[in-house]
Amino acid sequence: MVKPLPEPTASAYRPASNRKAARAVSGWGRNFHACHADFSARAALYAFTGQVKKDHPVIDILVNNAGTVLRKPAAGHPDAYWDEVVAVSQTAPFILTRGTGREMVARRAGKIIFTASLLTFQGGINVPGYAAGKGAVGSLVKAFANEWAGR
Repeated sequence: MVKPLPEPTASAYRPASNRKAARAVSGWGRNFHACHADFSARAALYAFTGQVKKDHPVIDILVNNAGTVLRKPAAGHPDAYWDEVVAVSQTAPFILTRGTGREMVARRAGKIIFTASLLTFQGGINVPGYAAGKGAVGSLVKAFANEWAGR
């Protein structure tokens, strides 16, 4: 059974340049607040989450959809590529979920949605950081579900 959501304060957070998404969300009669954050930089991620929580103290749904890919064969894959991709694909979803999820668990309400990739299961070619990051997303989903499902 599908239940209607309560009137949201915000329906979507997307990059500030995403006008198409803004029109679509607004067309559904919902609010759209654009923002920008560098999910590869931990300080920027914490600033982003602080601002979102300040603007919207109750978050009902979190969608972890961030990702980036930097291609280079594994033998020559630079540390900088690895670090950036893992920060966006693995660390950011963990930090966002931990912070938002703890509040959802406390009030016994909320939904968290993750998107991953087929490379979660296949590994890929020339994308070791991306495959590792998305593989971690698959495991994070299970870890959070195992801890929070009964609460």
